[in-house]
Amino acid sequence: MMHHCYYRCCCSTMTMGYGTIPSSIFFLEKSVIAFFIFITTINANPYFVANDLGEFNPEAAFGNPLKGFLTKPEWNSEEDLLSFPSTLEMYSIGLNEVMIDFNTFDWETHLEARLNDSASRLSHAILRFVLDTPSEDTQVPQFLIDAGLDFNSYDAHSGGQSPNYNDENLHLALQQFIQAFGESYDGDSRMVLYKLGC
Repeated sequence: MMHHCYYRCCCSTMTMGYGTIPSSIFFLEKSVIAFFIFITTINANPYFVANDLGEFNPEAAFGNPLKGFLTKPEWNSEEDLLSFPSTLEMYSIGLNEVMIDFNTFDWETHLEARLNDSASRLSHAILRFVLDTPSEDTQVPQFLIDAGLDFNSYDAHSGGQSPNYNDENLHLALQQFIQAFGESYDGDSRMVLYKLGC
């Protein structure tokens, strides 16, 4: 039995081309990014295990690989991922995994492996790049910490360290990341949606 949560996603890729920046990315003030994914829920609770989903209806998403349930590979075995009827997979990736310094990136080690894994299962990846996840170590790149980036501690959701989002170096790093990511992956069919998490 698969024991993790699923989201029921009922959208296809938004096509807001923005130069060399990937589609589905929308710019907001101060380089914060939001992406749009419309979620439907059942009984106002988006979390269900596989046994709660009822009988699989292959006609529901027929012909649209960007529609249906999405899984999170880190939470499942390869056997589960191959047996569950999904063509969408979500990854949370720390910015510190792909950004080594200002304008210096390592796409191969942590990003390419995930994209290729999803593609091998004929699935599309949804990427969420994060800086802070409650109860986990910071995902802020070390070079920003070394440059004096301040953090604010919080206790909610098991606590954590939130970076100072007014920091000019952080703004610059996010702008450079967005530009470089767009130049490297715009039009890459292995991905369908993008998200920058704080």
